[in-house]
Amino acid sequence: MSRVRRSRPVLVEEAHRATTFEIFFDLVLVFALTRLIGFMAESPSPLTLYQGLLLLLWFWYAWSCYTWLGNQVRADRGVVTAGMTVAMAAIFVAALVSRSCRRAVAPVRD
Repeated sequence: MSRVRRSRPVLVEEAHRATTFEIFFDLVLVFALTRLIGFMAESPSPLTLYQGLLLLLWFWYAWSCYTWLGNQVRADRGVVTAGMTVAMAAIFVAALVSRSCRRAVAPVRD
């Protein structure tokens, strides 16, 4: 019988420095933040501000969870990499479609 190898998270050392993978995740969040600010500035209204603040809360929550996880285990080793890649892709897609969703829902005012 063959054994299935399980990938375990690798704990960080005390002198752990940020990896390229972690910095790339931060860059994706900065991109999402710039798109979010553009979304909120496009048509300033109370509803847009509310929607933007909800999205900002979601992005902040994703980043804070990632930061906590990055302080516990290596994000670029083991099974954690897959989860972080999925989270990064979800945030990137949400940032890309935020403006197009706004245009599809709200009519353009002249």
